[in-house]
This record gives sequence, C-alpha cells and structure tokens, in this order.
Amino acid sequence: MAGENKTYENKIFGTVLNSFGIKLFSIGEIPGASDNVEKITHLDIEKRIYKALYFKNGIICSGILLGNCMLTCNLIAAISNSWNVNECEKNGLLEN
Repeated sequence: MAGENKTYENKIFGTVLNSFGIKLFSIGEIPGASDNVEKITHLDIEKRIYKALYFKNGIICSGILLGNCMLTCNLIAAISNSWNVNECEKNGLLEN
C-alpha cells in the first residue's frame, strides 16, 4: 500500500539461449579480475560442452553452462543459496 515501507529483495535471474543448435545458460555476475575470484572450468570438445563456475571468496557468484544445461536447476540453487565449493561438489556441479 502507499506509504508502507518495503524491503527490496534481490532477485536472481538467469539467461537462456536455445537456438541455432546452441544451448546456453548463464547466471550471476562475473567478478572483475581484481576481485578474489577462483574459476573452475570443464571443456569437452568432442561433446561440445563447456562449464565455468566462478567463486568469490569461496562462494559461487556466477556460472556458464554451454552445450549441456542439465545442471541449470543446481546452478540456480547454488547462486540463490550462496553455496561454497564443497556444497557445489556435493550437488554435482563440479562433475565432468
């Protein structure tokens, strides 16, 4: 209602592209090079799969899935719940 105080809740949105034979999902904000960032990637050229996960201060902050987007729900949960590397591994995000 008008005049009430409202708290802004940050919404998390991902981007999906599924056309021209390309399956791509990305979420989060890729930090700058000067930030304390660890990048974990997996590339399988034969299967045409690429995955990049970015961790800032040990907490996942963004990710890219290209070619195989079956981990989209896990990646959304990871970003939404600020998973660390161990939680991402436990939930299958670091599997090749």
